[in-house]
Amino acid sequence: MINNTNNNSIDVMKFICAILVVIIHAPPLLSYNETANFIIVDIIARIAVPFFFVCAGYFFFNKIPIKNGRMERSNNFKPLTKYTGHLIRIYIFWTIFYLLWWVPLWYKGGNLTIANLKGYILSIFISGSYFHLWYVVALVYGIIFTFLLLKYLKVKLIIVIAVVFYLIGTFQYSYNWVVKENYFFDWFHNIYGLFGSISLGIFRAFPYLIMGLVFAKYRVKITIPISSILSVLSLVMVGVEVWLLKTSGHSSRFSYVLLTGVTTFFIFNTVSQIKLKYNSVYPNLRRMSSIIYFVHPILINVISVIYTYIFNYKDSAILFITVSVFTILFSLGSIKLSQNKRFSRLNSIY
Repeated sequence: MINNTNNNSIDVMKFICAILVVIIHAPPLLSYNETANFIIVDIIARIAVPFFFVCAGYFFFNKIPIKNGRMERSNNFKPLTKYTGHLIRIYIFWTIFYLLWWVPLWYKGGNLTIANLKGYILSIFISGSYFHLWYVVALVYGIIFTFLLLKYLKVKLIIVIAVVFYLIGTFQYSYNWVVKENYFFDWFHNIYGLFGSISLGIFRAFPYLIMGLVFAKYRVKITIPISSILSVLSLVMVGVEVWLLKTSGHSSRFSYVLLTGVTTFFIFNTVSQIKLKYNSVYPNLRRMSSIIYFVHPILINVISVIYTYIFNYKDSAILFITVSVFTILFSLGSIKLSQNKRFSRLNSIY
């Protein structure tokens, strides 16, 4: 169990992970060196979203009473409905936000049709209303799935289930080439893809949420020095695994590989044990990380258009720096505005 009275280091790491997500979508070294860009984007930055999932599990299940390895039966659904309600409000806001961007583009391209609107509405519930919002959808389904399991099963059994589901999800994502022309696997692959973020919530979010629960409720006896070394070593091994997958030619998807979970475990263990003296900047970093995650895609689009069509210039490093600066400024402005009573509802955007 980790002392949760000081989570400032986690707030700092969440901010770093938000910037890593920006790196994934606006690769800074793309214009300069393909190998260096691959290392940053497809190896280092890929720990960001798993870390977010672990944080979600850690903070949510810290509030859930667990006794003798089982969630107390007297515990009602209030914590679940409160948390999922918060996530849904965030999702609705950013769905509307990005819809205002999409509709003029659909109209201009002649794609504003009933069929496309039906597909979009369906995607809101299954895959995400915009490409990065899959995370919120997966988190909602994942937290519900995890909570329901805890209502009826012991934590130790759920940990085993989470590991099995993690392996299945990783196999389906990065190692599906191992099994060819297998009826059962083809059927599973199709079903997995059909349900989009629902599948991701169960096979991707759920294992990391359980990892967060483990840190919240149990003592992980790995000291900071050892955990730091293991974090670096496991990240290097992720690089080796990803490189082998890339050079084999069998897979071009590296976001979630077998050792991603191991690396995330050691990084979270290391970060969560570092105690930083309180400063008001840390809660703001936590809020900023959420806003940066949600707003950065539209800024990438807008700034790319400005650089390409107005200045006839596009450099990946300049794009990344510009997007990062504007997302940080936007997040700071949003937080400052939300502290005004008239705009307090802006809290719902993060």
